[in-house]
Amino acid sequence: MFADNRKNKIFTLLEDNLCKFNGEKIGELLSISDRTVRKEIKVMNEVGKNHGFSIKNMRGKGFYIDVMDHHHFHEFKKSNVTSPVYFDINTKKGRIKQCIIILLNAHQFMTLEELAEKMYVGRTTLSQELKDIRNLLTSFNLSLQSKVGKGIFIEGSERNKRCALLSLIDETFDYAQIERYFGWKNQQHLLEALQKQLPHLFSTFHLYFSDENLKNFIFHLLIMADRIQNQFILELKYGRDKWGQYTELMDSLIQLLSEVFIIEIPQSEQDYLFIQVRSKIISVVEQSQHLNNVVIEYTQLFLDKINENYYYDLNKDEQLRSDLQSHINSMLFRVNNNIRVRNPMEEHIKKYFPLAYEITLYAVKSIKNELNYEVNHGEIAYLSLHIGASLERNYQVKYERHNSCLIVCGSGIGTARIIEAAIKQTIPDLFITKTISAQRYSTLPYVEEDVVITTIDIEEKNKPIFKIETLPSRRQIIDLDKKITKELSHTTDLLLNYFSPKLFIKKSFKHKDEAIKALTHAMALEAVIDNEEDFLEAILKREEMGSTVMGEGVAVPHPLNLLSKRTQIGIALTEEPLDWGNGQKAQLIFLLAISKEDYEEAMGIYDFLVDIIRENQATELSASRNFNEFILKARMIYS
Repeated sequence: MFADNRKNKIFTLLEDNLCKFNGEKIGELLSISDRTVRKEIKVMNEVGKNHGFSIKNMRGKGFYIDVMDHHHFHEFKKSNVTSPVYFDINTKKGRIKQCIIILLNAHQFMTLEELAEKMYVGRTTLSQELKDIRNLLTSFNLSLQSKVGKGIFIEGSERNKRCALLSLIDETFDYAQIERYFGWKNQQHLLEALQKQLPHLFSTFHLYFSDENLKNFIFHLLIMADRIQNQFILELKYGRDKWGQYTELMDSLIQLLSEVFIIEIPQSEQDYLFIQVRSKIISVVEQSQHLNNVVIEYTQLFLDKINENYYYDLNKDEQLRSDLQSHINSMLFRVNNNIRVRNPMEEHIKKYFPLAYEITLYAVKSIKNELNYEVNHGEIAYLSLHIGASLERNYQVKYERHNSCLIVCGSGIGTARIIEAAIKQTIPDLFITKTISAQRYSTLPYVEEDVVITTIDIEEKNKPIFKIETLPSRRQIIDLDKKITKELSHTTDLLLNYFSPKLFIKKSFKHKDEAIKALTHAMALEAVIDNEEDFLEAILKREEMGSTVMGEGVAVPHPLNLLSKRTQIGIALTEEPLDWGNGQKAQLIFLLAISKEDYEEAMGIYDFLVDIIRENQATELSASRNFNEFILKARMIYS
């Protein structure tokens, strides 16, 4: 049968009801338009050409299935058939992605008529969406070229085209969805072969990938193989002589891939493979002897910037220095070779480790002025986890609970999904990064998550393990939550000390800058800050570095430096959500003005902000009619 349910429903309706349903009636039954029905039938007929049937319309009565080859037709009904299109072409977003997928596989210009035929949509619909296609391609450093009489073509480097392809199918870090794409490409058997053989190959050389990096690497390999087979070859001059200590590994890897894919891998593609491998591997051997002077300098500058601006001296934390040097060593290699890290935990880290993230963001952006490394936000989020751990070790800056977990399940994917669902329902703020098998867990050199939840006996590595039943009861998961939750004793009444009715605004704003300016002006009137213009400029400069929306409509604008005479928190409740950039909205705004004198004590404000998001209280707080009502509600959260 077909690859998606809607086509199968149409097929079943037509097979069971000969000439009874026209497009309008089918649309009513499936809650879709008559036009969508016709599009679906057009795609179904494309599939039917190879399976002995065609869907036809009897005027005045309805559609019916005309079977020309009964053998192939019955075989089709027993099998799963790949759709000629991958994305949902009934949605604008799906059409844009499918259009780019088709154009990325074109060697020459393609007319809109040709493209529309492959997309099963009208030429007019396609031409109206060209602007959106161009905009999306721009984000991948690609451009859509058009020539009269020839059509359109995607122009740009092959490397950027591959990154675009992976980003299109990997928009939400849903690995199951990505694997479905490679199933659609008839590469499922290759995916499984690589998942089985690569960990063994790397462990032979005492090198390992994190679970996430291994998946990402395999996805790159599958795309590489498909592109080579279709004569899209990378233009890369790196040089085998730069492989160094990894030469033997690379030779073995290239031989393995040549056998699995049954292709010859050109030298430029071999160099691309080396860059991918070198950027992702974790070495078990001591790495300090391999560190270059730039890594050591970057690490020291990083720690110095933190000490200068935030007064946390982490220089004596040897564990942190070692972890940072190991991470920065790989990070700078990725930056130098234009490999962007996509961090599935980025938004989670920003929400639940805001102080560590802010400190790290400041240090990285400050170093750029001296060493000129452009580090993306995914890398910054990973680095901030090291800072968060060091702050906890050295300054007792704790977080309310361990927020991320790794699940190890020995009973198959079905059971794993039941466990995930049970934990998400009972402990919604416990972030499940991934679920892996015991075999995969045994190959991990270390665990990145805060805790490990397992259904079977496994060896403890560097993070605590909590064992549960294969099908845990709600009571058991509640007990699990208690075990991994750490309660903080709040040592100061932040609401009394730092909130004031004179710094509370509830009104309608046209844009975020207007709200920020209003709060800054209120701070100046209350003599919280010395220079209103300097303070505002510092806040807007921080906004340029990245969004200050923590999530749930909560924005926390602030300067990177400690510029206020005393610590106060300005509050703005907007009548309507404000556009905060990057598609994010904010309706509850906290403007932070923190002084050097009570910096340590004031950091507890981040706990309060995390509580708001964790307990989904942003909407409730935003509905407060006045300052007193806001404080009353806030006390119920922060108690």
